[in-house]
Formats: sequence, C-alpha cells, structure tokens
Amino acid sequence: MEDRITLSDDLIKRRVGGEMFVLAGDSKVHWLENSTASTIWDELERAGDSGSTPNEIARAITTKFAVSLEQAQADVVGFIHQLVSAGLARTD
Repeated sequence: MEDRITLSDDLIKRRVGGEMFVLAGDSKVHWLENSTASTIWDELERAGDSGSTPNEIARAITTKFAVSLEQAQADVVGFIHQLVSAGLARTD
C-alpha cells in the first residue's frame, strides 16, 4: 500500500495522557490506546491535506521505537486499514 493517507475532516479528537479519543461523524468514539497508534495518528495529522504514505509513517515509527522497518510497516498498514474501515482516514 503506497497510497497517500489523510485523516477524515469531520473528527473531534482529544488526547488524555498517552491515549487519544476520536469522535467520528457517525458519533462513534474510537480509542487509540497505545503509543504506536498515537504516533501513527500524529504523523497523519502532521502531514495534513498532503497525506502520508505507510512507508513514511513506518520510518517515523522506527526512529521513535526499537522496531525493525519491516515490523513498523506491517503495524502501520494494519492500523491504517482499521482507520479507513472506521471512516477515520481515507486513501488518495
């Protein structure tokens, strides 16, 4: 997956400690409960409307956590699929 990923526009988010809570347009609350998920979210927010690719995000993960690029890529792709399925992000 090398599409650019962007966050959906109609989200309300709050960070409490190391956890992120996101209210989607469908009124569902999503809980990003770990630091890897929060880092992926932060990278997508930082990219803004231009979006980011899974590989770009995976490289950011490897600089923050002691994990291989291959593991980071697998984690990022899996989490992005969850975000897209939940309507929190889209691929371009």
